[in-house]
Amino acid sequence: MAFRNAAQRCMNPKHPAWPDYGGRGIKFLFESFELFMLELGLKPSPKHSLDRFPNNDGHYESGNVRWATAKEQMANRRAYRPRQNHVTHKTSHEVSNATG
Repeated sequence: MAFRNAAQRCMNPKHPAWPDYGGRGIKFLFESFELFMLELGLKPSPKHSLDRFPNNDGHYESGNVRWATAKEQMANRRAYRPRQNHVTHKTSHEVSNATG
């Protein structure tokens, strides 16, 4: 499912998420499902989904994909910006971890 969905986001201009993926030039470079599986293995849990990491602006390709939880992906998104609190400079992810 992740293989097909990521490929569609990057290659199908009619896919609703295409403007954020293929429309930005992000490519799906796995030539086969087998190569995709060799890179990632099975999805560890239902809480995991496909993530482009460490380069979120990079392509879906070997060395730039992982299975990640929603919390891990929140720290790796385009809209992620550091936030300030009244005492120190912390990201919203760090504040969330500190406060639960």
